[in-house]
Amino acid sequence: MKSKILFLIPILFWIQGCDPLPENADRPSLIKLVDADGDQEKPRFSNSGKLMVYSSNEQGLWQIFLYDLESKESKQLTTGSGSKNHVQWSPDDNFITYTLGQRNQSRIERIDLTTLKRDSITSWQQNASNAHWSPDGRKLVLDRKEEDKNVWLLDLTSGEQTQLTDLNGDETNFGFSFDAEWVGFRPRGSTTNHLQAIHLESERVKQLINDQEGFEWLPRWSSNALEVSFYSTWNGEMTDIWLTEVLSGSLIRITDENIEEFGPSLNENSNKVAYFYHNGTMQVMLHSRDMKQNTNLALHKDINVLWDPMSWLPNEDQLAFSGTSEYSKIHSIALQDSESRLLAPNRPKEHQYHPSVDESGEWIAYNNEEHEIILINDSAKEVISIPPLEKHHMAIFPTWIPNQPNRISFLYGEGGATDTNNLWSIDLTSKRREQITKIGGINRPYCWIDDDLVAFAHDPTTSYSNYEIWVHRLSTGKARRLVKHETASLFPTHSYGGDKLLFYGKIEGVNQIYEYSISSGTYSAVETGMQNAKWGQYSTDGRSIAFVSSDNDESFPDIYVLSLDGLATKRLTTSPEEEENLRWLDEYQVIYEFTRSNQDIYLVDVHRRLEEIGRR
Repeated sequence: MKSKILFLIPILFWIQGCDPLPENADRPSLIKLVDADGDQEKPRFSNSGKLMVYSSNEQGLWQIFLYDLESKESKQLTTGSGSKNHVQWSPDDNFITYTLGQRNQSRIERIDLTTLKRDSITSWQQNASNAHWSPDGRKLVLDRKEEDKNVWLLDLTSGEQTQLTDLNGDETNFGFSFDAEWVGFRPRGSTTNHLQAIHLESERVKQLINDQEGFEWLPRWSSNALEVSFYSTWNGEMTDIWLTEVLSGSLIRITDENIEEFGPSLNENSNKVAYFYHNGTMQVMLHSRDMKQNTNLALHKDINVLWDPMSWLPNEDQLAFSGTSEYSKIHSIALQDSESRLLAPNRPKEHQYHPSVDESGEWIAYNNEEHEIILINDSAKEVISIPPLEKHHMAIFPTWIPNQPNRISFLYGEGGATDTNNLWSIDLTSKRREQITKIGGINRPYCWIDDDLVAFAHDPTTSYSNYEIWVHRLSTGKARRLVKHETASLFPTHSYGGDKLLFYGKIEGVNQIYEYSISSGTYSAVETGMQNAKWGQYSTDGRSIAFVSSDNDESFPDIYVLSLDGLATKRLTTSPEEEENLRWLDEYQVIYEFTRSNQDIYLVDVHRRLEEIGRR
């Protein structure tokens, strides 16, 4: 899928459709709907439109909450540890189901909203996830991960489970059609990777997409027609929004611009499609199928829209989506006193990502939201901007090449999908750019082992699900695989001394940091004493490793420093936000990127919003 290149903290927004102006027409177009401690995200409206579930960490751990749109009161539904995802309403709104995940296993939980009683529908051994209700509320379709992931049908009355797919790969369902006759699924690793649907009565499997090279993402059934919306990464092109009609097999193209469009969501009448549009900043678009017209809500002028699946309110043109009103900034933190300070210039409404520092410690490079490379020298008060070669392209993750103070490398791509990403370099004196790799499919992070050898995460199959560690030698122009794991994606983060290479991945089920020896070709786990450790970075003297872990009482993804001299590991930050993209500024300071803000739920009146846009 589209490579995740930005880290922002979500806020939730609610967009009201183009109805006549209410009596209180002078109210602001953007108002806060839920105001609570902590962060709120992932809203999902009930079928009646009277209730909404969402996730919040206001009590520390992420839990599911119920919000009454009439009384404007919230109620906590879950407790305890473990991830809680894929929340779904029963057709009568009396129950919700969700996937509870713990220790690389998962099961389906159900909550009776009249009694708040919770029970488990499946066992840990079945490793079930992603349940969807049938329209009559009598069955669930779900995924079970054993050797492969397959789609199963569960009868809630008898408890009987029936296997629907077995394609020698991983199949993920996207629920029942509106008439309950079909179940859709997305296969991976089998003979085809395109969307399919199985007719439950005849057991006939129909392929929904033909003659395309690539993948389909976020498929969703229409609520009143046998059609499926999705966005595509086909044939090396930009992502676009499509609909496919199940019976006829015909494709309806919703978007056709040379820009990234993704995350479609159909309203209940299936006449409007909301989707994301990425043009330097994330924006929310509305497509009218009746008028064949696209409208930009221009919310990016006031907030930072985030990529997160959207949810329509039934019977109303109201839409929930995620965003933030804060901006990512680059900070440094001192090891001795754990004091954090803003490092890059605090330019208003500028995001700052992917920090890097040169060997002298005088220059800092980062990306802004336009995917430009910004170079700053604080002592000389000098700023250099390096834009991508073309609009809508990305020049991200700038990193100095060792022993070459006037030359930096960066990932260059034609959009969000990593299949076009390759490593490039630029000479800061002549501004001459050179392409380093030509294999595509490169993701961040990457790191230099020496001035001739660079390590990076690469997915040869462009499945976006199993990255390997490869190296490229500049002197020969050749690339080769360095480390591969059958199921875990691996990401190199830092090298030291020309032989040691740190990387992280879920080889043992959770993220851990590993050290690879170039000379011996072997690797072993770094004994951090913590779970979910990643972003390992050697200090400038090689005696310490900074990393990020959420293995603490609060489950905060914070920065830690491990002393390789046998001293105790030290926790540097205690923030609920995720710090990432670590770099050592010098022997005593680490630089990193993060955003500090609370996530809340907001209400946006689209009719009034469009009036405001017209006056601008």
